[in-house]
Parts: sequence; structure tokens; C-alpha cells
Amino acid sequence: MNSDFEKFLKKFNINIDEVDEPIIKWGNLCEIREDYNKIISDYRTAAQHISQLAQEKISNVHSIKTRVKDPEHLMAKIVRKMIKNPDIVINKENYREIITDIAGIRILHMYKKDWLGIHEYIIKEYELKEEPFAYVRDGDSVKEYQENKIAYKTHDFGYRSIHYLLITRPGKENIVIETQVRTIFEEGWAEIDHMFRYPYNLDNPIINSFLNIFNVTTGITDSMATFLSELNESLKDKDEEIHKHIVEISRLKQQVAKSNIPVAEKSNIYSVVDGMSSSNLSGILNSYKGITAEQVKSISSVDWAKVLKTFNSKK
Repeated sequence: MNSDFEKFLKKFNINIDEVDEPIIKWGNLCEIREDYNKIISDYRTAAQHISQLAQEKISNVHSIKTRVKDPEHLMAKIVRKMIKNPDIVINKENYREIITDIAGIRILHMYKKDWLGIHEYIIKEYELKEEPFAYVRDGDSVKEYQENKIAYKTHDFGYRSIHYLLITRPGKENIVIETQVRTIFEEGWAEIDHMFRYPYNLDNPIINSFLNIFNVTTGITDSMATFLSELNESLKDKDEEIHKHIVEISRLKQQVAKSNIPVAEKSNIYSVVDGMSSSNLSGILNSYKGITAEQVKSISSVDWAKVLKTFNSKK
């Protein structure tokens, strides 16, 4: 075996005994590297262009990261793929078709629910090389994926992400850009997991154990962030509802104050209004004219028929 090939395999922690040299040839890998060096800038340009458009057009994007494989990592990817699938032949003519993650972007969002808007943008704006799919963890809800006809599968290491292969054409030939959509929490965990697990510690049981714990913790934190977001929205809705009722109560009191109702009855009305629950107000104050005397009598012993008659005569 060529000494440069041996050094390369050792650098990327690839078992030399698994390399069938008649099939996986160092010369072919060098040809791929030479060809790739000529077009790597096209991949960078395409990835940056897609990233810029997404940042401009999608409102719920937190941030976007782009990356393009360096030549040696591409070569290592090819070697591993051919080891795993001995029947596949990868050469200078077909590597761009077979290796679909040469360039990639990661679209990151804050909360789990934000993925759908990003998905709709991608589906509308781009041609896809294949149908998108989602990586999930055991126990994850897949209802939204089913509703949007997205295939899903469990990842061996617990990654959560939605994957797309976008086709773009910045020059004469199509370029495929792998696009991943995930939360910022999942991105943080994935970065650390990748750093320790790949490519140098794939089989380290101690590291794998701690990464699995980290995986579970990340999932809990991700869910908590989404819950807080939903709780905050719910509280805002309640605040708006309460504010509307307060405004309506104030308006009603002003009408009572301007009416010719005796002072004693006005005091009784104020007391009743102040004691009303928001649920009663929502049914009573929305359309004051439409309330019958029979309905309001159940609220108070005050002669509401007289009150209504007085109000309606002044309108």
C-alpha cells in the first residue's frame, strides 16, 4: 500500500484491514481531490447564496451556518462509504452525484414549532433531489411529520434534524446542497457530539455513555424552551383578554355615571360590575343592547330592566 495512503487512513482512524485496495485506490482518490479543488468555490458560492436568501425571507430563523467539506474529509467520506457498501464504485466522474453532503447549510430556529415555516419556504422555493426526511428520537411525537408527509426514522446516535437536498444551479451544472433544519439546542449538542464521536472516537464506550446522557438532557431543555414559549403566548392572550374586559367595565361605568339612574341604584350597579368574573363579562358586555332583562336579573336583584331601558333610550 502506498505510504501516503497509509498515513491518510491512520489520520482519519480508518482500519487499513478494511480497505480493499484493488477497489479503493489511492490514485482515484487523488483524482477526485484534484477535480474537487477546481470546483470547491462553486459549492461555497451556492451555499452562501441559499443561506443569504433564507435569512432574508424566513422570519423565524435564529441563525444559519454554512460549510463545505475540505478535500481530505471528502476523500475520507468516500473511503468509508465504499467500505460500508463494497458494490459502490466512486470515481471522479460520479462522486458529485453520490456524495450529497459535500456542501451544507444548517438553518437553526429557537423552538420546535418553528420548523414548519422553514419547511414551507424550502418546499416552495427549491427543487429537491429526494423527499425530505426527519431524524427523531425514540418517544418523539411524529404527528406533524405525518401531517406534512415527511418520512422519519430514528438516528443511531440520537440526532434530531430535518434533512433536505436542495438543487441549485449557479453555473453550468447542478449543485446539491444538504440542508438541515434543527433547534439551537440540538445544534449545540450535535456539535459537541461530532467533535468527540467522529471521526476519532467512534467506539469509545465512556465517551458514548456521557454523550447519551447529554443527548437526553438536551432533549429535555429543548422541550422546556418550547413550553416556555407557548406559556408566554398564552399569558399574553390572557392579558389581552383581561385588558379588553377592564376597558369594557370602564365604559359601562361611564354610561351608568351619565345616566339618570338614582345614586343608590348606581352604587348597586357598580358593586355588581366590580364583582363580575371575566367569563360573565365576556358574555354580558360584548353586546349590551342584546341582553334581556331576564338574563341580567340572574346577576343581581337590581332592577336591570329599568337600567337597560334607560341606556337604550339614550342611544
